[in-house]
Amino acid sequence: MKKIFSKAVVLLLTLVLVLVVGGQAYARVYSQFYLTRHSTTNNWKTEPYHSLTSTQQAVYGGDVGVYFQSNNVGLSSSFVRSMSRYAHVQLWEYDTTFLNADEHARSYKIRFAMVNGYYRPHLAITTYTNSKQVEADPVVELYIKFKVDKVNGDTSSYVPHGLIKYKFWAN
Repeated sequence: MKKIFSKAVVLLLTLVLVLVVGGQAYARVYSQFYLTRHSTTNNWKTEPYHSLTSTQQAVYGGDVGVYFQSNNVGLSSSFVRSMSRYAHVQLWEYDTTFLNADEHARSYKIRFAMVNGYYRPHLAITTYTNSKQVEADPVVELYIKFKVDKVNGDTSSYVPHGLIKYKFWAN
């Protein structure tokens, strides 16, 4: 009986240690929210980069991402209301070293829909995650590139400021 009790205590302590250490190792950190600047359809727009400190010593593409939040900004009535329109968003890790290229960490597609009277990006899906290392230290400099599809029948190409509201996250 004493042997079973001591094994149970050791097992319980091991489980607690794994949960505590594992939980701290993968704590997610977030940036503040940002709004995309105005652009035109079918053209990639690059947003400014922002630094975020990860809990990882080396950061891989799966350790960073973008969280999107609905914003009460939509495309004007000059745009065809189509369920086949997407906003394409790429997450990049900026490298300040002159000869070091920026790393593409993730890609997203966000379908447009009419929500609360606004024709806006609504449902985001991840379409690509880089499995390689994007930063050798915990500090990542993240930015997005985005574009909005043009659909036949659109009579405008102006994409308003704040169409996409987002923040970065890192494990």
